[in-house]
Amino acid sequence: MTKLIIGGLAAGALALGGSWMRERIIGIPAHYEPASSDGSSGSYYSHCTYSPGGWVAAQIDDDETYSVRPDTVLPDEPGHMPNPAPAAAPQGGPLA
Repeated sequence: MTKLIIGGLAAGALALGGSWMRERIIGIPAHYEPASSDGSSGSYYSHCTYSPGGWVAAQIDDDETYSVRPDTVLPDEPGHMPNPAPAAAPQGGPLA
């Protein structure tokens, strides 16, 4: 299973020098594992296993907090994100 950023990319307030603290949590999100079975046999034996499946809890592999500046943002991450993020502007429609 692919590991994902499961804890969001929380960003703290900007410091005087333009840096901020970021926390990222990497792991496998909670998911449903389907039932499975497997078996083997030979001339004098047979062996079968069955796993009933079910919900699997999230697995956290890495939880790190680090300082970031605009010139050190990792390629797969956005720049500074206020926490909480500002609300999106309305896009038109009957209530606009």
